[in-house]
Amino acid sequence: MLRGKGAGLLLDLTCLDDRGAGSAPLWVPAGAREARAQPPIPVAPCVPVQTASVARLARLGAGRRFAVL
Repeated sequence: MLRGKGAGLLLDLTCLDDRGAGSAPLWVPAGAREARAQPPIPVAPCVPVQTASVARLARLGAGRRFAVL
């Protein structure tokens, strides 16, 4: 859990070497957990558009929980 009060959390995943999108299931629960924090903390992962991670995040319903940039 994050400590302190932040305006939001931007996850810069642009250099993440995750061709198989194995890390994608980690980001959805992280966004859900921070959304339940008091006060809620918006989470926005920044992922290159044409990657397996973006496709997998979409299949996992990430768009309902946070913006994928």
